[in-house]
Parts: sequence; C-alpha cells; structure tokens
Amino acid sequence: MHLTEKAALYYEGGWVWTADHDLDDPTQRQIDVYSGRGILIESCGPVWLTGSGSEHHVIYQYNIVGAKNVYMGLIQTETPYWQPEPAPPAPFSLSKAYKDPELTAGPAAWSVVISKSSQVYIYGAGLYNFFQHYSQACLADYTCQSQIINVDKHSTDIGIFSLSTVGLTHMLSVDSTPVINQNDNRNGFQSNTARWVSGAY
Repeated sequence: MHLTEKAALYYEGGWVWTADHDLDDPTQRQIDVYSGRGILIESCGPVWLTGSGSEHHVIYQYNIVGAKNVYMGLIQTETPYWQPEPAPPAPFSLSKAYKDPELTAGPAAWSVVISKSSQVYIYGAGLYNFFQHYSQACLADYTCQSQIINVDKHSTDIGIFSLSTVGLTHMLSVDSTPVINQNDNRNGFQSNTARWVSGAY
C-alpha cells in the first residue's frame, strides 16, 4: 500500500497482511509466502490510520518517508515468522524507488521506520516478533530481534505513546542506535513504554 505525496487518507480497521498460515486448511498449517513491503507513507497529510495492522512483509511493515501530519492509532505489526532464513531483503532486493530503509534491525524486517518526516504521532502500538525460523525459543530471553522501530535524526516532532513490544532486545532506536531497552520496561509477557518524543532521548 502506497500513500503518495499528495494523498490524504482516513483508514480504519484495515489489515495489510501476508498470510502466515492457510485459513482454508482445517489445521491452519504455517506457509511461506513472500511480500516485499507493507505500507509506504510519503504523504504530506492529513493521514489517519486507526486500528490498522501490517504483518509479515519482508523489508518493513510501515515505512514513513518525507511525510508529515500522520496519525497512527492502535497499530499492530508482526515480522515474518520464517526470518532470518532467508534474511531480508531476500527473496527481493532493496529499491531506492520505493524508499526502502537500510536493514540494520538484524536479520529481520522493520516494523516501523520514520525518516525525514515531521508531525508523526503514534498512539498505541503493538510491535511483535514471536519467531526465528518458526522457533519460539528466542522468546525466553527476548532475542527474536534486536531492533524493531527506527526514527532517523532528520525527523522532527515525532511522538510515540503506549508502545508495547514482544520478543525484542530494544524497543526503539534513533539512527539505528537503541535508546529503549525492553529489559527496563518489562510488564509481564510484553514490554511497555508510555511515551517517547523526538529530541528527548
């Protein structure tokens, strides 16, 4: 899904999902299906995403590039269950035309990338990695993925409120440098951060 520079959108209750299991199979066996990208937002707004999900895409779930006036409320992501075998961007290639981010999150897809953007506000985000190559052993020590959301230093007026993660070592990064460690914010199965704003790290 691509929101271009002049697009405006109100989007509610949508799920940009690549199947990880066969819904028509009574046993719902896991399957390998590959889609390169989730939602690319380049819009100057207004953009309202309310109750949206983007899951199991190879490179990213949400990529916000050169955008402004973006509201994202109650979003959910899951990275692909089969990664890191193969590791991203396989079986695809990174594309400058599609503004693909650098893959510095370890051998796994990004959930949210914000670059060269302003006035982006996320209220309620559940960003999850439950597997490494279909194994959940990594959940025991929260090492399924190193980083999952990245905000670059060129972005301003970014606010992230009520961030919940599972399976990650670091909850949030700036310029691919971790700034919030999940271990400091553990709350049962998930880790929670109430508030992060750009310039406050």
